[in-house]
Amino acid sequence: MVPPLTPVTPEEAATTRSEQRLAPATVPDLAPEPTEPATYEDAYAAAQGDVFRGLRSIGLEGLFSPGRLTNSDSLRATRRDLAAARNVLAVYRSQEVRIDATYDHPRPSRREGYAAAQTVDSMFTMLDSVYAVLLDEEDAYRMSGGIMKFDRASAARRYSRYRSWLRARLGRWADRPSDTVPFTIGIVLRATAGGTLPPSGR
Repeated sequence: MVPPLTPVTPEEAATTRSEQRLAPATVPDLAPEPTEPATYEDAYAAAQGDVFRGLRSIGLEGLFSPGRLTNSDSLRATRRDLAAARNVLAVYRSQEVRIDATYDHPRPSRREGYAAAQTVDSMFTMLDSVYAVLLDEEDAYRMSGGIMKFDRASAARRYSRYRSWLRARLGRWADRPSDTVPFTIGIVLRATAGGTLPPSGR
């Protein structure tokens, strides 16, 4: 037999409601705040690690592979990849400024100079120009026998100008000892390694 319910007085009911209102809320465990790197070198290592992770997520590699150069969808995707990579490097440069302002560091600092930043920016601009001219000539070029063949002479000249500029700059830095190459220029060298832009012809 089910025992009868015990009646609750109005005073007891009011007390129960008051206790419910005052019960402390459950606070979830919070993740610890990320700690700042301990040293100047640690801070640079962390910032450069962020760059490598960002570029891996983008897939910035094999920029001169035939698959990137001969398919219009790949050309468009590569231009997007270049734009995203430039954003990653822009964040890195802002981190360099913060690191140099936050940590005691040797002189000179590890922050890249203006010349290196300009070189990398120009390299990205010329790389984008190569893919842009190929997209402009989407149905008027083909790669055959290791030659990029254009139907229009003006397009071949534009492509050759961009290719010559890139070959000269990339070759100049690739011939240097790796420990003398600025970090961001090394990023471009790795992204273009393992292939070359084919020469143009008709």
